[in-house]
Amino acid sequence: MKQFGMLTGFEFRKIWKQRSSWVTLGIMLLLVVFMSSSILMGSSSVTVQSGESFGEGGSPEESGDGREVSFSESNAQKIRIGRENGRSLSGRVMDDALWDEVRQYYESGVVQKYQYSIQEEERKEARRYEDVYRIFREFGILFRDEVREKTAAELYQGRKDYQAVFYREYGMSEGEQDYWEKQGEAIETPMVYEYSEGWRAFLSRDAYMIGMLVIFLTAICVTGIFTKEHSRKTDQLILCTRFGRKELYFAKICSGSLFSVICGFLFLGLSVLCNVLIYGPDGFGAPIQQAIAQYGLPFTMGAMVGITAMLLFFLSLLSGIAAMVLAEILKNGVATLAVLIGATLLIRMIPIPVSWRALSQLWGCLPPNLLYMENLFDLRLFSLFGVRLTFWQFAPGAYLLVSFLLVLLGKRVYCRYQVSGR
Repeated sequence: MKQFGMLTGFEFRKIWKQRSSWVTLGIMLLLVVFMSSSILMGSSSVTVQSGESFGEGGSPEESGDGREVSFSESNAQKIRIGRENGRSLSGRVMDDALWDEVRQYYESGVVQKYQYSIQEEERKEARRYEDVYRIFREFGILFRDEVREKTAAELYQGRKDYQAVFYREYGMSEGEQDYWEKQGEAIETPMVYEYSEGWRAFLSRDAYMIGMLVIFLTAICVTGIFTKEHSRKTDQLILCTRFGRKELYFAKICSGSLFSVICGFLFLGLSVLCNVLIYGPDGFGAPIQQAIAQYGLPFTMGAMVGITAMLLFFLSLLSGIAAMVLAEILKNGVATLAVLIGATLLIRMIPIPVSWRALSQLWGCLPPNLLYMENLFDLRLFSLFGVRLTFWQFAPGAYLLVSFLLVLLGKRVYCRYQVSGR
């Protein structure tokens, strides 16, 4: 075991000493920062009459001298206003009292009057209930324009009705529907509102891109673990070594997998840090339904972020192993890179209709699709020996099994090539 650790450490250091590893990792870390912070870029410019405020469906209320005045609002200002308004309402129970307050506020015309005001404080006032209103509207999405006529209790029931739409669209069995109905009983209503825009942005946008970056990183950095032996024609020296082929093979697999996992969590940590700095850490304990209305598990935002981190671990593990085994099969780093990136793009480009249930579920489990929000919160269940599993419960076991089979395949190819390769 001591010698295996030495071999693994040696191979691991070889990966980190490659200039390509540092350059690729640096570029991708910059991409993570850009991806998370790009929301801050840009601004919107509005021209109004001096002393005038107006909005959708409202006519100007002239109170100035008629001169045109332009003002610009940056996206950073919009986010700051949303954060301050959200924090001011955090902890409020989303019951009829709050819903009546929100309805009266929107019916008062404050939004139409001040949403394009030159004064920032007035624009902030026009968006006071923006996030709470978004959540209530998503609960009552089936009511369309009649949502303001409903009570809070009716909107919570509307959330369940919206969930039932997915049952029909996905062709889910009665057993699956019963599963979600039982799980839904544990969701406490009325909910307590918490501002959680940072975690919502991470789950809906950043997590998926992190998974893609991990795949590209492994395709570039870990394939050389095996291909360099063949290109430099040093592979036959292994036959003369003390520990031989098998030990070195597993050391290479472990070092490449460790590199992939470490880099994956570097991306994850950096993305979370950027979102916390932009939106704040608020809302880790908010119900996930405030971001994904139809989801039926009584989980918090933090729980789903933890599940995403778990899936990222298995994605990084499988991506590293797949890249190394494919490199050993093809004996060419460029060909391996082309196959992995081409397959990744192809998987993302080809849509599988939900009517092809088995294929579409398995398609969603492939590494490029694993952290995509629609798959992460898929209501369809996997049934194994009578046990019903959600998407995120099924994927880790499937990834471990595929990883194990790939390791065995790679070992066979590696060891046979050492004997009969020339």
